[in-house]
Amino acid sequence: MGATACRAINADDALELVAAVDPSAAAQIVGGVTVAASVDEFAAAECEVVVDFTTASAARDNVPVLLGHGIH
Repeated sequence: MGATACRAINADDALELVAAVDPSAAAQIVGGVTVAASVDEFAAAECEVVVDFTTASAARDNVPVLLGHGIH
């Protein structure tokens, strides 16, 4: 599902894919972006918005990190 979202973002001229995170697929390239292992990559890439396609338990860990960096 995440790879599909990356392709959809790349297909829309109004959007820009700047980071992707998947600890189990780190170092792969999806949608022209190298997949990182940590959600900290979103802050490093200065993301404005993150779409989280994880599990509810993973999202509970990810959301506070993202909010701490001012990421929607």
